[in-house]
Amino acid sequence: MPLTQKNELLLKKLALAMATHPRDTFTELATIVGVSKATLHRIYGTRNDLEKLLLQQSDTIIQGIIRLANSDFNDYIDGLNQLIAAFYGNKELFRWLFSGTCTASEEYVDAYFSGLEGFFTRGQRRGTFRVELNADFLTTMFSSGIVALIDAELMGRIAPKGSRQEFADVFLQGIQGQ
Repeated sequence: MPLTQKNELLLKKLALAMATHPRDTFTELATIVGVSKATLHRIYGTRNDLEKLLLQQSDTIIQGIIRLANSDFNDYIDGLNQLIAAFYGNKELFRWLFSGTCTASEEYVDAYFSGLEGFFTRGQRRGTFRVELNADFLTTMFSSGIVALIDAELMGRIAPKGSRQEFADVFLQGIQGQ
């Protein structure tokens, strides 16, 4: 089901609300995101239907990130920035997907990590990333860092302004080849 921009924004708000308030009722979630329970039912049906839609959207996003990570870039710094942008463009869904309340994220783990490991390995071969750092290590640091940063930003622990670029700068400073 294609989402309107307004419904996509509401879906992202709901994803964040469900990640931070996993046991809340549909009525409580509606209050958190600023709409009525009737509006949620009209747009999404039941909570189960909403969770299915979140999974469908997450699947599309994760598959896009896997495809992006599997791309062969001429400039791997640009590729890394594209990966960061893909995460940031959907940070609310990632917060929900990796919140521990969603068990479906387990099905993506192998393809996701394999794609990122391939990305870092190809970047190492091109001389963009330091070869003495294992691709598994780079993948873990990147994934952990981006998820932790998104979480900290969405929970209000750090200011969102500039954090995406700061993450890219700090991460690259540590892994960039000579």
